[in-house]
Amino acid sequence: RLPRFHRFQDAPSARPRTEPGRRRANPILSDPDRTVVFRMPLLSVIMPAYNVAPYVRDAIASVQAQTLADFELIVVDDGSTDNTRGILQEIAARDARLKSISPPNSGILVTMNAAFAAATAPVFARMDGDDLCEPTRFEKQYAFLAQNPSVLLVGSSVEFIDAQGARLKTYRPPTTPDSIQQALLRGNSGALIHPVVMGPQRAWIDTGGYREQYKFVEDYDLFLRAARLGPLANLEEPLLRYRIHAQSTNYTRREQQIRLLKELCRDARTQAGLNEPFDFQPAPAHPDVSSVHREWAWWALEGREFHTARKYAWKAWRARPFRRDNLRCLFHMLRHA
Repeated sequence: RLPRFHRFQDAPSARPRTEPGRRRANPILSDPDRTVVFRMPLLSVIMPAYNVAPYVRDAIASVQAQTLADFELIVVDDGSTDNTRGILQEIAARDARLKSISPPNSGILVTMNAAFAAATAPVFARMDGDDLCEPTRFEKQYAFLAQNPSVLLVGSSVEFIDAQGARLKTYRPPTTPDSIQQALLRGNSGALIHPVVMGPQRAWIDTGGYREQYKFVEDYDLFLRAARLGPLANLEEPLLRYRIHAQSTNYTRREQQIRLLKELCRDARTQAGLNEPFDFQPAPAHPDVSSVHREWAWWALEGREFHTARKYAWKAWRARPFRRDNLRCLFHMLRHA
């Protein structure tokens, strides 16, 4: 049986401690004839889902299959134009743990903050509508937080997968609070992976949540502010399959990301008292999709996924056959993959 988070109750934003042996409950709603008690779940899972109709069933199924099943799932649909909303309504009709929020295009960060405000559990977890949780993800992260009550956010390693679900490689971020703090102050926005983080309520409330001015790097902004309030950690085991798309923000909004990453990194280093010169050079934007596919080919080779490595090397070469980097990548994959 997993411990409940009585130690989190010391946070100003948390709910009062209950007596041992009694279930914690939300405030009681009364009328003259009856009293109804609503029990608080252990975990609130926040999932944005914008135009993810091909993936969202599997994403939600991976949440429903968790060994820690005492959760509420709040899905934020910020104006999808495909069948995402219909799929969410269909699943919600069968599983009362799913709650869908569909405001009229108020902006994803505003809506995400509203979802966190509506959550009722003392612990929050993030998840994306196209990713896949490993079945023990919630249980292992929740147990880690119970054993390490000072930790504000815990993530994990992840498996990068492509749009079809083929594995590319394992990404292993730093695991200790000191190494994560150092990585963040060097501008490493991947020191934690956003859709696999979990933390107590105060991780979002005391930081003030997401800030609209840092849209496209809102995760890095949140992690920097959280790191000033408490230690952050990652589990070494991959607990999420993280889907990579050529149309994702990391590719389509890279120039904006770079400008905001530099600004946040500079400000964070100043606040940390690090005034020595630091030349932060984020990975540049990809010039075209062949460059993206070439990167994925090298990732797949690193992950020893040789068939996938050859597939993306061919894709890169076919898109730009006379580019030297594409030719070099293809020849390397044909010889070694």
